[in-house]
Amino acid sequence: MKSYTIHFIRNALTDENLEGRYIGHTNVELSEEGKEQLRQMKNELIYPPVDAVFTSPLKRCTQTAEILYPDNKAIVIDGFIEYNFGEFENKTAEQLEKYEEFPRWLAGEKGVKPPYGESNEDFAKRVRTYTKPQSVNCTKKPM
Repeated sequence: MKSYTIHFIRNALTDENLEGRYIGHTNVELSEEGKEQLRQMKNELIYPPVDAVFTSPLKRCTQTAEILYPDNKAIVIDGFIEYNFGEFENKTAEQLEKYEEFPRWLAGEKGVKPPYGESNEDFAKRVRTYTKPQSVNCTKKPM
């Protein structure tokens, strides 16, 4: 059986990250600072060459892939969409203090999830589903 090495790279900064907001499904772009940090990191660090780039459908993720791997056409995997924060979406920690679930969820308590969101276990299960080789149809680029 063929084995693969998978590298997970988090998207760069967004304005919402800088504001301390929980951003999951909200489709925001990278901030100018985030784009510049990526360009700088690309020049200073060694990113492994890859045969394929897979990304969440969200703008900040596709932009990250385009900056780091401009020669690869990213393959969008809907199942890689970020965490579903439910009612926590687009809120700061200060705004979430009123939710009884928040400190338990933040502590990683098993089964705890934001109202109308997904638990950490649900998120991990969803992402694992889409990292199985049979879930992704790709071939090597011709030499």
